[in-house]
Amino acid sequence: MKDPKANKLLDDLIKSTDKSFDVAAVAAKLTEIRTYALAEADPLATKLLRLSREYIEQNGNFELEFEGPEEGENRFHYFIELLKGSDNKYNREEMVDIRVLLTNK
Repeated sequence: MKDPKANKLLDDLIKSTDKSFDVAAVAAKLTEIRTYALAEADPLATKLLRLSREYIEQNGNFELEFEGPEEGENRFHYFIELLKGSDNKYNREEMVDIRVLLTNK
């Protein structure tokens, strides 16, 4: 994402989920960050933020199997890092893959 405030919120989200994964707090933060994606007119990030929030609310976690993270790497943190670098074409390719997974869940 381009907005420094959005990236700060994404960093805060990573830090807060290091200790525990509070579904309601994570969902609220994703909703807040989504407003920045809307302002940036980034439909991929906007949709991913909504779909990931819905997935987390339904499943209570983000244990989605997708390629990219190294073994043992936190998948949610990896996903957030992709969003932070959403202007990178390789990150966007991975984001599209995750969108497909989330759409089919």
